Amino acid sequence: MRLFKRCAEAGHPDAQSIYGHMLFHRSLSPQDKARGARYVLEAAQAGDVKSQYQLAQIHEHGCVQYPRREDYAVTWYARAAQAGHYLAAERLARAYRLGELGLAVDTEQADYWQRVAERQPAVEMAVA
Repeated sequence: MRLFKRCAEAGHPDAQSIYGHMLFHRSLSPQDKARGARYVLEAAQAGDVKSQYQLAQIHEHGCVQYPRREDYAVTWYARAAQAGHYLAAERLARAYRLGELGLAVDTEQADYWQRVAERQPAVEMAVA
């Protein structure tokens, strides 16, 4: 765990992604959860696809440091989906199909994101 922390603090996106995810989901203190969310944000901005999906989830559901922002969630889901994240594409397809995340029902967009999802291998399931 110390190695992940040191690497995350040094700015390595893979370590930020993993350590941030662990802090955000496993920590008890709001400060550690906020630090985890910050690491996830930094990894997402560096192009880590799993972190982009995780950041979209954080914005969709909100937390202490990042209040619920559906517009940000849609942006990060789209970035992750375009980079090949199956679950992100699935989430956008469902959001457009059902009018979630502040989006209007749009079957054309739902079909587009469903096709994007179907082109991706479903290997991201473990990082939901």
